[in-house]
Amino acid sequence: MYLDEGLRLNLDEKRICGQFAAETTGDCAALKSGAALQELREQRFVLRGFDLFGRDCESTVPTVYINLFAYLDWILYNMRFNEVDLDAKDSSLEAKWAIRQKEHEKLLLFDMSTCGIIKMAQRVSSVVTYNPWIGSLEGLENVSTSPPRVLGKVILISERYALAPAQLFSIPQEWRSVILGYHDRVFELSCEIKGCDPPYQKADIKKVYIHPDFNEQSLHQNNIALIELMEPANTTKPLISPICLPLMQEFRNSTPLELKLATELSESRKVKRLSPANCQAQLIHEGAFLPVQELPVCADDLESDAGMRFSGHTGSALQGSIDFNDRKHYFLYGLSLLMRSSRPKTPDLPYLLTDVSQHLDWILENMKVNNTDNGPSPTKEFALMHRLPVRNIAKRRLFNFNTCGILSNSSQESYEQEPWIGFVERWDDLAKSNKYIYCVVTLISEWYAVGPASCLGYDTKEVFVQFGGYRKVTQGECNQSDGTCKRATQTIPIAKIIVHPAYNSAQHTDDIALVQLGSSADLSQPHIQPICLPIVDDVRSYNVSSLSSTSFLSFSAGYNTFGLDGRFIASTECQRRWDGLQLNVQAGRTGLCVLQQPNAEGDGCYYIHPGFPLHTTQELRGEDRRFLRGIMTVKPGSCSAYYPAIYTNVDDYLDWILENVEGRLVSQQNAYDLTEQLVFA
Repeated sequence: MYLDEGLRLNLDEKRICGQFAAETTGDCAALKSGAALQELREQRFVLRGFDLFGRDCESTVPTVYINLFAYLDWILYNMRFNEVDLDAKDSSLEAKWAIRQKEHEKLLLFDMSTCGIIKMAQRVSSVVTYNPWIGSLEGLENVSTSPPRVLGKVILISERYALAPAQLFSIPQEWRSVILGYHDRVFELSCEIKGCDPPYQKADIKKVYIHPDFNEQSLHQNNIALIELMEPANTTKPLISPICLPLMQEFRNSTPLELKLATELSESRKVKRLSPANCQAQLIHEGAFLPVQELPVCADDLESDAGMRFSGHTGSALQGSIDFNDRKHYFLYGLSLLMRSSRPKTPDLPYLLTDVSQHLDWILENMKVNNTDNGPSPTKEFALMHRLPVRNIAKRRLFNFNTCGILSNSSQESYEQEPWIGFVERWDDLAKSNKYIYCVVTLISEWYAVGPASCLGYDTKEVFVQFGGYRKVTQGECNQSDGTCKRATQTIPIAKIIVHPAYNSAQHTDDIALVQLGSSADLSQPHIQPICLPIVDDVRSYNVSSLSSTSFLSFSAGYNTFGLDGRFIASTECQRRWDGLQLNVQAGRTGLCVLQQPNAEGDGCYYIHPGFPLHTTQELRGEDRRFLRGIMTVKPGSCSAYYPAIYTNVDDYLDWILENVEGRLVSQQNAYDLTEQLVFA
């Protein structure tokens, strides 16, 4: 009969053919394949077989059953007695994890007993659930002037490591850091004023590892970065704790009890994973397309009425819960990336995520068990900096070495300690006054100053320099109690800004500009004086021990001048440290690198602004003078004991400076005859 329908069956003794009695066909209700064939024997039913094709109610051909008797030996061979398995405990997930940790040292970085546990808190009328592994990646576009902004989310996976989409590190920034726990600006300000133990932690980044196969043009592939924190996450704070990683095949194969997309510390929603076909269909419907082999993990809201879709969720966690150690732990399965449609309306795209499970080997490869290695020690104080003589000897006469770089006899806290510092201002139409733009220049003659190209720019319209102190002082401003009077500051318009032709703003290299003043600085007062340029052969080379840096005082407009005292970092080590941040800072290769000076209060560092000078103290004509060696152009966004500030090495640009100063601006009586007066003992 089956041959008539084109089917050839090998029945032998392993199949049973049967047909319903004629009187029962009218009440027949077909079941799917697997329906039991049973025989009544002595008031008991005996199982004889299973329906193979699910065609019980068809009268054209008989029903074919698997003959169970033909397989009894095989069944009995594979059945086991119901005995207590004394080794069952040793095969549990917990036991397997303990064995894996002993076999792989880096797995000791993960505490499976505490990771992935959500925190709950009772509020006025509800219970709030927290995902304590959700943190934020913050960025500063300009370290001196920009407020921090959130770039995306990071997911804490251990005390010292977090994960984030690699695309977040393609956004140009001068500084990045991580915030863990509960944080908002209002709360932070209140905490600073009133004092409190904050429920958050600001963490500096030590190094960022971008997946080597990540391409900014293909955000859906290998879009993952590993972040190494400078200090371990403070997991004693209730809302800071890592999520679990599915580091065993058993975790990856387990079906999560629930799947969520967590976008904030206290925000998440249930989602479902989509098959590649369903994901592709949704993408095409919304005007997007990815080849099936390039599709990332796709997810969508579990309930169609879940409300507004999450947006701007870059770095959010796709997390699933698994029972482990008699508790529900959440495991990280994906990191969200943001994909936009070309349509003007808000797209109804699925959530697209990087599959974390595919990158576990790469993550472990880059994690370190020992995080104490902070690189070589700072350069020794006695290190000698050898410098070649300048080529443009003729223009040395334009600089007056009788008055430059003289150390002030004023107190250490006086603004007269650094009389060559000038503050750049720009006219503010709204305020109807000049406004300081966080940019400093150093006076090198009555007509010229040098400063960072990065903050000076090219535009000289309504740009001025104030010399003589940070706070503007008019003539005759006196203290009535003791009768002392402050010397007036001097504001001079800028006539020309000459930016170094090789300046690269993206890489922070050759960051120097020569400023030509619109009128000469009044050098008749001791609080406005030029620093010396090291263009005389005898002072070209110097010891690191003679270097000193300048910064603001903590609570006044005066200056501090400090010796480096071990804060100098060699250029190769400096560049290595900055390379770890993925900020594209290249200035460390040629610059002078100095760690910031911690303040006396012990709660931060003394402030330095772009352009603050780095100088040596060397003897000239029997008198100690200050010689300009660097101008600050790059600094960390925190008081870091690891990342140094970078000063453009002025020695490398002396010939360029000399080529661009104009001799006609220097009056004949101020020209300095080096051969006549520069006599050394």
